[in-house]
Amino acid sequence: MLELLGFMATGIFASLVATQLSLGQFHRGRVWEKKLGAYTAVLNALYHMKRDFAESVEADTQYREMSDAQKKKLQRRYQLVNDELRQAAGVGDLLFSPEAVGVLNQLFARLDRASETDIHFYYLESGLDAVDTCLEGIRAIAKRDLSIRHSNWSASEAASEALEKLGKAWRIGAQHAMNVFLQVREDLVRARKGG
Repeated sequence: MLELLGFMATGIFASLVATQLSLGQFHRGRVWEKKLGAYTAVLNALYHMKRDFAESVEADTQYREMSDAQKKKLQRRYQLVNDELRQAAGVGDLLFSPEAVGVLNQLFARLDRASETDIHFYYLESGLDAVDTCLEGIRAIAKRDLSIRHSNWSASEAASEALEKLGKAWRIGAQHAMNVFLQVREDLVRARKGG
């Protein structure tokens, strides 16, 4: 009877651990996916802004006059992208690193300064340079931020293996399961630390 209670307690304990580990993995995965989506949206918006600035610079350097319809189209696209980027910066630390928000805020400050000039070509060149700088910064930050989250998958994989070991040990016996659990816990701590 006592042995049966030991098996039941070990089974309940193992299922609680398994549930917590799988929920943790699920939540980390969802956060990583949301961050990936947010960084992708910002990078896409920056590419669109760069394209529009480059198109305007090219037209100016070739002394090609844009039609009013083209100018309005570029202005609308610029405004949409600018609003999208400002909204992303407003979300801030929920999805982006503070460093990424800082890079976006630097972009806005540089664009605001550039718009104060009376020389249209200077505005375009300054805007293009600001967007290029921001693109490089956000791309590097996103790679770093997402790879940090991605490296946690090794800990999750270790947790899955640990649960499998624990399940096998439970079938053998309660004392053996407890010994395996203690070893698994040490393995998970090492996996989280990257060692």
